[in-house]
Amino acid sequence: MTTWWPGESAVKIIGAGLTMIMVPGRGGKIVSLVDDHGTEWLLGPPDPLPAPARPGDVFTEAELCGWDECAPTIAAGRLADGTELPDHGELWTTAWSTPTDQDGSAALEVGGTALPYTLRREVAATETGLELRYRVSAEARPVPFLWAAHPQFLAPPGTMIELPDRVERVIDVHAEPGVEHRWNAGLAGIDTVAVGTGRKVYLPPTEAVGSAALRRPEGRALRLSWDPAIVPYLGLWYDRRAFARADVIAIEPTTGYYDSLAEAVTRDRVTTVQPGHPLEWTLALELIQGPLPNSRCSNSQT
Repeated sequence: MTTWWPGESAVKIIGAGLTMIMVPGRGGKIVSLVDDHGTEWLLGPPDPLPAPARPGDVFTEAELCGWDECAPTIAAGRLADGTELPDHGELWTTAWSTPTDQDGSAALEVGGTALPYTLRREVAATETGLELRYRVSAEARPVPFLWAAHPQFLAPPGTMIELPDRVERVIDVHAEPGVEHRWNAGLAGIDTVAVGTGRKVYLPPTEAVGSAALRRPEGRALRLSWDPAIVPYLGLWYDRRAFARADVIAIEPTTGYYDSLAEAVTRDRVTTVQPGHPLEWTLALELIQGPLPNSRCSNSQT
């Protein structure tokens, strides 16, 4: 254990080229991800630091920094049985269990309140970076479970998202109904988002990919990789100070489509966890110095 902020217990994990700090008392939030060049990839907290968020708090009025885990939904809503789900889920307002360190890894656990599940996240150092290992268990009955990573990556001018080169289209979910656009350099970059606004797109639900990368203007890229058979959907959120204090991009692999668990259940586009059969997946982080194989942001502007 270490201290992130006065009175804030934290745990640090060091992998190849990347150092991560996470705070159990703030919803298991990853508060720092620094590479071996000294670059901080995540948006830092405001000063003064507000008190940890608690149930009922508004996400955009909290510290709005770092990397949160959204589950069992992103958007607030109500399930058919009347279960109310809060905005950005319930994990970011819940203190996670004290991490246990073992063999260069750290594990945190948290239980659901709206739905009966337990989520465990272990972070381990690897030869190429860091690996986040997730395990969600249903307590007593089948649980529809929409999980999404929600990292607020700093996105200075020129920052781009790179996707596997077979990706051709994305869906603008702010349009009703969702409107498809050809994936191109304009959509990939932060610079084309108007200041004070945001952009949220998803890959089509049949377009499962296993990686995405954030390319900073100095040339280095942070690649996230996962198993698309388990985590089949991908959302991309761009925020040019619509909510955050700085320009950020969130790469959001997810088990549901799109943000609302209630809608994902209706669409039959969400994972259901069965009692006695935990769902497990990993999310690998790797710093890339050169071009990514089989990836592009696209040079086409059409």
